[in-house]
Amino acid sequence: MLDRLVGYKISPLLWDKVRRGLSAGRVQTVALRVVVEREREIRAFIKKEYWTVDVDLLAKKTPMLKARLIKAGDEVPELGNQQTTDSLVGAA
Repeated sequence: MLDRLVGYKISPLLWDKVRRGLSAGRVQTVALRVVVEREREIRAFIKKEYWTVDVDLLAKKTPMLKARLIKAGDEVPELGNQQTTDSLVGAA
């Protein structure tokens, strides 16, 4: 309720100083909720190591082509550490 009371008095000031049609006070609670939800997602994030395999392919004409490993055979490789990645690269 306080949000509305303050917002109704500040809105005309915003119209004069910034731009007509702006409102203060009635949107902040929704914006705050979005910020809080995002902060909770950030705090719940669990770090997980992953590696990618990129190669530069030589072509007969420039430019050099860049490629990234997506699948090895019919499966998507789980590259969770350097040892697994090195063994996959060594097998190729």
